[in-house]
Amino acid sequence: KGTDHIVAGSDMYPGAAALASLSALITGSGFVYLHTFDLDHICVKNMQISLPDVVVVNSNKKPIKELIDYSKGKYLIGPGITYEFDKSKTCDFFDNGNVFDSGSFKAFKNIDAYNDDAILTPHKGEFEKIFKLEKNCVLDIKLFKSIQKKIKSKIIILKAFNTFIITNKNIYIIDIGPSILATAGSGDVLSGIIVSLLSQGYSRLDASLLGVYLHAESANYYMNNISNYGMTASKLINCIPF
Repeated sequence: KGTDHIVAGSDMYPGAAALASLSALITGSGFVYLHTFDLDHICVKNMQISLPDVVVVNSNKKPIKELIDYSKGKYLIGPGITYEFDKSKTCDFFDNGNVFDSGSFKAFKNIDAYNDDAILTPHKGEFEKIFKLEKNCVLDIKLFKSIQKKIKSKIIILKAFNTFIITNKNIYIIDIGPSILATAGSGDVLSGIIVSLLSQGYSRLDASLLGVYLHAESANYYMNNISNYGMTASKLINCIPF
């Protein structure tokens, strides 16, 4: 059982923070801290009440170093964040981050800004911006091989028509995810799964591969046992244990 720190949420998207935190818990994390940096006092209180299994910390206007012990647990940064971090306060935080999702890409838009042990989980549009690609570029092996030369030891989990896991040595394609995964919040669930596996001792590559697999198979479980329709991200989380 590991400890996870999740920096997520905003006044516009507090749900993304909740989804990432709950998916980490259900995947097996023993303890989850949810650090929020842009939520007003009322929103934080509501999250503390609605997420009794998660420790919700109102981290707004406080220096990062005073809030988080980097020596304990793994860190997910980004779900639901709609603003740019103050880089003068968060450089150490990003240097020690493990999994980076959506909102983190607003602060650091260049692949070289991320630490070499980072796992990034962009969708196609974010992928194009991070690597300065043409919009609506064709996703093929030739493109991925060019990306491999730029990422050093980072891992890129590209969420597209299939999920592509790109390392500097190999390209993995996981094609078992059904189309119902294209629903709001699904990516937040995936990030929570991956950081949970990291905190439980899985290697970065194993956490990436197994995390994407669990994410896809949870959706398949929903389709096979509940319905082909109406799956939401919160319903997806409930399928993870199965």
